[in-house]
Amino acid sequence: MASSPPAVTRYQTIFDEYRLVASRSVLAGLHVHVGVPEGVDRIRLMNRLIPWLPLLLGLSASSPFWQGQASGLMSYRQAVCDEWPRMGIPDHFRDEHAYQQYLQVMTDTGCIASAANLWWNIRPSLRYPTLELRIADACPDLDDALCIAGLFRAMLEHLLATSHPAWVDDPLTRTLTLENRWRAKRRGVRGDFIEPASRRSLPFQAWLERVLEQIGERVPAADQWILARARRLARQGGSAEAQLRSYRQARAAGLGHGEALCSLVDELMVQSSLAPSGGLERNPATGPIV
Repeated sequence: MASSPPAVTRYQTIFDEYRLVASRSVLAGLHVHVGVPEGVDRIRLMNRLIPWLPLLLGLSASSPFWQGQASGLMSYRQAVCDEWPRMGIPDHFRDEHAYQQYLQVMTDTGCIASAANLWWNIRPSLRYPTLELRIADACPDLDDALCIAGLFRAMLEHLLATSHPAWVDDPLTRTLTLENRWRAKRRGVRGDFIEPASRRSLPFQAWLERVLEQIGERVPAADQWILARARRLARQGGSAEAQLRSYRQARAAGLGHGEALCSLVDELMVQSSLAPSGGLERNPATGPIV
């Protein structure tokens, strides 16, 4: 009898181990790989990117419904992900050596088979010389997805060119990032967030603008639309808000709850089939997206 393909065997193992948690987690996220130059400590670079992850979650939030009901969250996908072990914001490791020590203990004790079972919001790729962004929701609009990918690349390139600040390694930084992630999960781009360097409360738009001012020069001239797109998402709201608005309009027009949801799904299917109006320059010299 023919054996199952490796991917099938892997996922069957996951379902056997995590049971209902795995069965509930039929979700789609946006994963982006950006190359890291040889010799750069990916863990130290990851530590510096982590405080900005809530910004990317807020901009990409697109999962306000769960099991046919408005969840009250802009990214209910993140709530489902929180049922899993080794998800969410990574633990803090000083550097690659400390991370490898952790990985060795976890594999030696049978907790995980490999680093592939670390499902954090960002992680060093096991297969590629990249950092992999995993916090973002899947974006029905392809331009939004390209915007998130372009921002992540620009963030990484900016940090490669600047020094490592001490506040990044302060334990409080991760705690504040957890709070900001909750706020992005709950409200998307609305409300106040804690700017990680100053540790002062700022509206999402104001925090995003500070970051765009830092990373803007890392965005190629042909891709400057990415910055405008991010600002528009922060100002007008992203897919989650649009979905809720569409649902409410359908209900106001007289559709029942189920009909309004079906109408929304039809809209999302049409939206996700459209070609992007922007277009991300894919130049290896500027940092390839794998």
